[in-house]
Amino acid sequence: MALTQRLELRHSQSLIMSPQLMQAIKLLQLGHLDLKAFVEEELERNPLLERASGNATGIESPTEVDQASAEPPAGAVACNAQVPAPTTYAEWGGRASGDEDYNLEAFVAAETTLLGNLAEQLSVAFTAPAQRMIGQYLIDLVDEAGYLPPDLGQAAERLGASQKDVEDVLAVLQKFDPPGVCARNLSECLAIQLRELDRYDPAMQALVEHLDLLAKRDIAGLRKVCGVDDEDIADMIGEIRRLNPKPGMKFGSARLQTMVPDVYVRPGPDGGWHVELNSDTLPRV
Repeated sequence: MALTQRLELRHSQSLIMSPQLMQAIKLLQLGHLDLKAFVEEELERNPLLERASGNATGIESPTEVDQASAEPPAGAVACNAQVPAPTTYAEWGGRASGDEDYNLEAFVAAETTLLGNLAEQLSVAFTAPAQRMIGQYLIDLVDEAGYLPPDLGQAAERLGASQKDVEDVLAVLQKFDPPGVCARNLSECLAIQLRELDRYDPAMQALVEHLDLLAKRDIAGLRKVCGVDDEDIADMIGEIRRLNPKPGMKFGSARLQTMVPDVYVRPGPDGGWHVELNSDTLPRV
């Protein structure tokens, strides 16, 4: 068998997992919220990265970001050669030493809600478990304006309590702050506020019970019902107008958080589907 020498040239393709490619694959698997968190962490860790201005028209490519981080200014290179750069956000003073769960939002006062405010007052007003149970049930029925349903959610039947016990607890709830809360209708809401101001006399009671005449601007009918003259009825109407018909709105309404999609899926003209990334949710650096 003869031995000979020969030269062969072969071409082959192979996929090399470079660090940039591995990072790109990792980022593609993240949702927009996770991607924002990742970018925020990188901005805190790498002082050479800067957030894009609000008038940016597009997103920089990964190559441009890599070049910006790989080619720092000459002065920064000289400085980094002498002093090692911080590697974590904690070393920059942004996090308590040794505390991985440090969160600045924990120091922000939580917004007080109407139901939370009523629940705090309930824990002080009652000590008996049965009364607290009735009170909490009624508080859960209060709407954003501060009103209860006329039937009180059938509290006596659902909780196995007497109607008198429910009415007694309701009477205490109607003394909670803000004045007028836990009323079952507008007349009762205004009456509670007038009692708080010590202005619920028989004439004012008649006016509150005939709000339909006030809505019709039937001043003559109101004078007759209340038994007062023109000057007194004008003063009484002025007092009614200074009351708050929706005491619960003092605490505002619950925030509605909308869901932002990562992708848009639209039907195509050919009967298929077009999938498009939502570029508005992608962070810009």
